[in-house]
Amino acid sequence: MRNFTGIIAEYNPFHNGHRHQLDYVRSQGAEVIAVAMSGNFVQRGAPAWTDKYLRTRMALSQGADLVFELPSVYCLSSAENFAFGGISLLNALKLDSFCFGCETPELSLLEETADLLVEEPEAFRTALQAQLKNGASYPAARAYALRQCLPALPAEFLSGANNILSLEYLKAVRRLHSEMTPFPLLRSGQDYHNTDIIPDAFSSASAIRHSYERASSLEKCADAMPEEVYELLAGHPDRFGISLSDFDLLLYYALRRACRNGTLVGYGDISTELANRIEKELASYKDADSFILL
Repeated sequence: MRNFTGIIAEYNPFHNGHRHQLDYVRSQGAEVIAVAMSGNFVQRGAPAWTDKYLRTRMALSQGADLVFELPSVYCLSSAENFAFGGISLLNALKLDSFCFGCETPELSLLEETADLLVEEPEAFRTALQAQLKNGASYPAARAYALRQCLPALPAEFLSGANNILSLEYLKAVRRLHSEMTPFPLLRSGQDYHNTDIIPDAFSSASAIRHSYERASSLEKCADAMPEEVYELLAGHPDRFGISLSDFDLLLYYALRRACRNGTLVGYGDISTELANRIEKELASYKDADSFILL
């Protein structure tokens, strides 16, 4: 049987770190690599920097064999739902395994933590509720409860965005009773939030987007991506550089209409409280970024 391996990604845009992951998966014996990829909107709610068709071509040019679109209902949701959607898609393809990047590539530790989060023993629930009652945010309360139940858990374990997503992948595997074998890959190079391209390092997709926005020059980003990816973008100059600000007026119009029709709570993850806050602050709307902060 062929080793059929999956990856969940956004490729927003594709960079050298992504190529490293594909090469690693291939080196581990994968004969076929399938990617579950976000479409034209990505996990943080923003439009993708370049469209899903061009990003698919990037992935195929760098070693992926198949690319499947992860529906936006999962892409625009929480890390838990994003992971569940991605794992569900890969599981439906009857894959043998899937690879994911993380800051702590110790599978036994990741799996022990994921098991605890799925089972939620009484000691965990008690510690969690106590922290929530004391005013802690849910992520902080969950981190505290985990450390109470797993004293050997490194203090920085839950501070890594990729570790958090990795746990959600493993939780989804358990809930789906999937037989896919997970294998982690140490995430190397820049932190996701770094906005500068650093030579001889795996620069993040965020760094590429910010560097392009500052310089309005794709050439400044060339070192951060494979040559074929750079050439794809250079050949389609009207298909990248999309940002949330391009949707400022559209978002305002959509919010005004939803408030007027009383339909805000009909959208995913919008509670009555959040709908009321959106409606209250709408008079102060200047652009999407500042309104999100409000």
